Amino acid sequence: MNLLAIDIGGSAVKYAVSDENGTLRNPGAFPTPDQLELFLTQLEELLSHLSCEGIAISSPGTVNCTTGEVTGISAVPWLHHHPLKELFLERFHLPASFENDANCAALSELWKGNASDVKDCYVVVLGTGIGGAMIKDGKLHHGAHNQAGEIGLLHCCVEGDTPQVWSHYSTIHTVRRAEREAGLVEGTLDGRALFDEASHNPIYQTHVNRFYEALASGVLDIQQLYDPERILIGGGISSRRELIPEVYQRIEHMTASHPGVFLIPDLRICQFGKEANLIGAIAHFLEERL
Repeated sequence: MNLLAIDIGGSAVKYAVSDENGTLRNPGAFPTPDQLELFLTQLEELLSHLSCEGIAISSPGTVNCTTGEVTGISAVPWLHHHPLKELFLERFHLPASFENDANCAALSELWKGNASDVKDCYVVVLGTGIGGAMIKDGKLHHGAHNQAGEIGLLHCCVEGDTPQVWSHYSTIHTVRRAEREAGLVEGTLDGRALFDEASHNPIYQTHVNRFYEALASGVLDIQQLYDPERILIGGGISSRRELIPEVYQRIEHMTASHPGVFLIPDLRICQFGKEANLIGAIAHFLEERL
């Protein structure tokens, strides 16, 4: 069986053809359009050159897997409030599956990655915002309103007494705040430069420290609340070797005054990088067909 896997992001739509084992081939991408009809037209063109028996979609926002309807907040608002499963079937005459992008990342790890050997796991994805997904008893847990695991919406206070949601300390938001304080034009600084240059730039170092403090606080809270066997961290920033040691350093500081009281998480990096959402979308499609 050939399936077309699609990962809809805020700036680009990634795709690949996959077999039932999640082996990806013929990968590609195109800029995220600003209208649903343009998106469908581009998929139509793509499918005209492929022989596929289904479409597996990784989507931002809160996703109703039964209907494909997207709600909540996302970087792609034109996706919202459409019965996408029905629409795709009518347009392409192919079955389609839809799942939240962070959930897809978790499904890829559950299927073939660093969550395949545990029953209870939590996946944190760092990017434009902070996404989360909960694996419970070896299965993805959606919750009563399809929002289980949305850790980025939890409030934290790492900047004075002003409450902030955790997503305000995502990689991209951290970069933008550092840009503003340094007086740089928006878009001239990226995450790699921010973290690479932090050791000799006091402004950058302040924002990198806040990023790590928020991350350490978040994963420590997850561990106390859910008590998973493992917490995985994904997203582009997870490729940095110092990420896990920096987080553990801050967890040690946070828990030092109460030794033996707090559960210390088993933190690891997600196995799959940029392909995680595509592989997870395939896993979800196959699971729906069982």
